[in-house]
Amino acid sequence: MIVEVSKERVFVPEWNNNKAEPDSDQIKVHYRFLSPAARAKFFYRKPLTIKVGGETESSLEYVSDEKGFIQAVVAKIENYAIQFGDEIVEIDTVDKLYNTAGVDQGLVSEIEQGILNETPRIDTGPLA
Repeated sequence: MIVEVSKERVFVPEWNNNKAEPDSDQIKVHYRFLSPAARAKFFYRKPLTIKVGGETESSLEYVSDEKGFIQAVVAKIENYAIQFGDEIVEIDTVDKLYNTAGVDQGLVSEIEQGILNETPRIDTGPLA
């Protein structure tokens, strides 16, 4: 079976009524998809061994590095800026998204969750 996929996509957040804005004014996040092996560097299970008294207990820790994942996949951000008095700061990179005071955490969370839940498959059905 051949399934059509995309290597890149654009995420348009709903935050602050963004999708109601004209297309040219919408905040857009351009990102790429990772291979399963590359994605596994950010989301995996790590075995833990804990000694309690004389007993040894084993368990799993679930590691989820959303920030690292977003830093690895996002190529650019369009049409997002914040203003401090007379100063306007363009938030056009992931570094600025995470490290600029005043960036809305709700927007950051929506971008993380929206991109995490995306799949590269294009819903056209099987090609062959």
